[in-house]
Amino acid sequence: VMRKFILAAALVSVARGARALATTLAGSILVFSAQAGVTTSNVDPINPNSWTSSTNVSIGPSSSGYMNLTNGASITNNNAFIGSQSNGTLNSSSVSVNASTWLNSGEVRVGNQTATNGSLTISNLADVYANSVKLGSSHGSSGHVSVSGIGSQLIGTNHVVVGEGGAGNMTISAGGRVTNKWGSIATQNGDGTGSVGGWANVYGASSAWINETDLTVGFYGNAELTIQAGGRVDSGDSAWISKQAGSTSSVSVNSAGST
Repeated sequence: VMRKFILAAALVSVARGARALATTLAGSILVFSAQAGVTTSNVDPINPNSWTSSTNVSIGPSSSGYMNLTNGASITNNNAFIGSQSNGTLNSSSVSVNASTWLNSGEVRVGNQTATNGSLTISNLADVYANSVKLGSSHGSSGHVSVSGIGSQLIGTNHVVVGEGGAGNMTISAGGRVTNKWGSIATQNGDGTGSVGGWANVYGASSAWINETDLTVGFYGNAELTIQAGGRVDSGDSAWISKQAGSTSSVSVNSAGST
């Protein structure tokens, strides 16, 4: 049964801490502790308390950085880039959302440019909202997202792309859920060439990837979708495997109760 989802941003309450608690200089990276439950290193703008729904945010703007949300913290911004750019060495940047809320009014790119490696971890009843989510946005980049635990969810009001121009990997486990309008694994970027590849794994009872309209497993690139141990993937209108010539992709459904 297809589950419809409507995100009303006005219904999402984002609380903010009134002031910064502490800043410390660790080498050349400024480590910032904002409201209780929010810690960051090498993010731009530096103070999450100043972010609004029109603020574009870089976690690791040129070298590795991180943002951790815990204990009911809530942060809001516009677009977010996890591993924004590289200064010539590998930029490995991460965001962890644990029992907290991260509201992005725009898109989230996990692994944005060449030589960037981004990761997003959502766990323990955490909520992450975005207009769209792209993993491995450019050639030479990689992006990984993990959604685990019943009540943990990633919600894209438009689309979720696992491997846009680079490599993408998405894991949904232990009752986690991803909901979006349409989804794609191993798609393309602006030059029309295929992505390196995309992999999605949905496993465990109540774990689900809900695509309201379409799901494409391998548009130009090579893709793998694995559903196992009671996991579930829905595609409301249509599903494609190896949609364009040159794509070699597969879907595996294993174990009783997987659909």
